[in-house]
Amino acid sequence: MAPVSLANFEPTSPDLSGLTFENCLRFLGEPFYLTILGRTLLVALSCTAGWMVLLADKGGSSTPRSCMPTSSASRSASFTPARRW
Repeated sequence: MAPVSLANFEPTSPDLSGLTFENCLRFLGEPFYLTILGRTLLVALSCTAGWMVLLADKGGSSTPRSCMPTSSASRSASFTPARRW
């Protein structure tokens, strides 16, 4: 994606040739794009912070206790495919 975003775009040519920072400067200069970028970063940070709070509440384990087998017998039984006759 980086080479395409830095490519020189000519509407009359199908080739993306040359490298330019014009696209990046135009992106950083438009308030609309900056708003979208800010909103995206806010959602990403909010989701990361929420997930960290949930993991801290469980003591750092990312697997729910209800999904963890309690003994080796139940572990082997849980991985055995069901037979349909």
